[in-house]
Amino acid sequence: MIVNLLYFKVDAMAFNGYNVLVNPNKRGDTMPTKNKTRETVLLGLMTALLCIMAPFSVPLPGMIPISLATLAIYCCTYLIGLRRAAVCYFVYLALGCVGLPVFSGFTGGAARLLGPTGGYFLGYFAIILCEGWALKRFHNSLFMHIAGMVSGTVICYILGTVWLCFIQQIGFAAGLAAGVLPFIVGDALKIIAVSVTAPVIRSRLEKAGLLP
Repeated sequence: MIVNLLYFKVDAMAFNGYNVLVNPNKRGDTMPTKNKTRETVLLGLMTALLCIMAPFSVPLPGMIPISLATLAIYCCTYLIGLRRAAVCYFVYLALGCVGLPVFSGFTGGAARLLGPTGGYFLGYFAIILCEGWALKRFHNSLFMHIAGMVSGTVICYILGTVWLCFIQQIGFAAGLAAGVLPFIVGDALKIIAVSVTAPVIRSRLEKAGLLP
């Protein structure tokens, strides 16, 4: 229900309400009920993907664990695009803030957004923006898709490191050592994995009529 309300709030300007009232059966004035149901189910599934994958993490000696959240973000954005991925991510954040254990380490609560890893939550949205824009602008370019993921990840690193340094009162070099260097190789492997598998998955979902 939350996904449905948020998505159609974002998409409300795309509909012609006057024509729907005058002639509700006129084709093209509003999204068919079948498509609305498909959109809602699709958003729900992608939100579930985030909620299932993001909590899994590997603790490190530092303050930031290795998480599958970035892999879920990369994959979700490629499959459903910028706008839908953003809606799913905001729903994921809302679920975590009310206490559901969907954040790394199977934790929850709004306090996590203000903790040492808080900057990365904003950084994940930067990944969605950069990757989603690259996919929309250069739909058939694998190079630009990878560039979008890489640029979004770099912004995520910067936001996460700045916030970590501010909260922990440590220097920027220490922040990089704790919040960036341990994750570069892992994130590079995630980007490669998504670049190889996500196009195949999306193509099959499109053929099956499960994606718009």
